[in-house]
Amino acid sequence: MIKHGFIKYFIRSLAIILILYMGMDVELMLYKYQNETGIVVPYMLFTILFPILAGMSIHIPRIVINLFHKNRFSIDWVKLFSTSLPFLFISFSYYILNTTLTTNILPHSYRVKLMETQTIVTISGVILGYMILNSFKKRDE
Repeated sequence: MIKHGFIKYFIRSLAIILILYMGMDVELMLYKYQNETGIVVPYMLFTILFPILAGMSIHIPRIVINLFHKNRFSIDWVKLFSTSLPFLFISFSYYILNTTLTTNILPHSYRVKLMETQTIVTISGVILGYMILNSFKKRDE
């Protein structure tokens, strides 16, 4: 007999996999669009925002459960800003490094080194998305 908890976590995992799969399709579509038109902004914004959505999808079931229990929420602003701002900067660093402002300020070798991989940007986006929803807490009444 399979426990109820296993099924719940398994369905949750399948939902996250579905979100990741759909995201992969959208990313490929935007990558093709970028190559055909030369417009990089939609693809770049997607690569920044999708990891944040993926991080949020990890914490969404907890928020939904709390909503069904009719709990009132408040935001832990200290937790939100102290944990999210650094990851927000890292997540948007890929876009920031491609602006003309930073091309004049930062040396070319430094920008190239930061942009060799997007792994850090992706991981930061996942953490940011999780921390945004994790900063919601039940309000004590």
